[in-house]
Amino acid sequence: MASFTPFDMAVDDLKRLNTYVVQGMDVIRGVAADICSVGTGDTVNEEVEELKSCTEAVIKEEYDAASFVEAASHLKIHARHATEAGHQLDWKQELASAYEATRQRQGNAANHMAYKDVLRITSRGEEEVTSSQGADDIIMTEDLGNTQWKDPITQKDIEVPVKNTKCGHIYDKSSISIYIKGTRHPRCPYLGCANKTQLNIKDLVDDHFVARILSERSQPKD
Repeated sequence: MASFTPFDMAVDDLKRLNTYVVQGMDVIRGVAADICSVGTGDTVNEEVEELKSCTEAVIKEEYDAASFVEAASHLKIHARHATEAGHQLDWKQELASAYEATRQRQGNAANHMAYKDVLRITSRGEEEVTSSQGADDIIMTEDLGNTQWKDPITQKDIEVPVKNTKCGHIYDKSSISIYIKGTRHPRCPYLGCANKTQLNIKDLVDDHFVARILSERSQPKD
């Protein structure tokens, strides 16, 4: 059986891509907040539409990368079975078919947390957000100035926000680090989170957008 090492390296690169996708979404959220704080009139509307398009494009990159990773796992399983059975496998065709099948199951970008964030920040599409959200997304409709980010472990205000790249939940950096190191099989500590995969430090990235809001909130007002 041929070595999958180069293939696995490519898959690992795609997994790491998700970190940059999350950071890119943070940049978009920051730009959205800036536009809405200084702009007026039709210019803002045009820029908001461009931001929404950018957000959809980034989400598509995230979905496509996830689809390839899933298809790669499918291919390796089938390749092993084919080898054990003494059959020939058209790897290229098998990967293409598996990739297309996973792409067909991709979610709607409008239901992605990042897209809802942009709608909320720009005060656009409030009805669209409300109609598509679940119970755990209700906090996302609150005004940014009033939103409270509580660490799910300590129930204290978050000081240094980090985001789980797999489910999007935000924790305090110190709290979640201690939790991961001291728990045998750590998972996202948010009650009811659908992400059941084991939580690793490498799954966390700094949430620059939330950090910015917390920093601005702490500044004395004139």
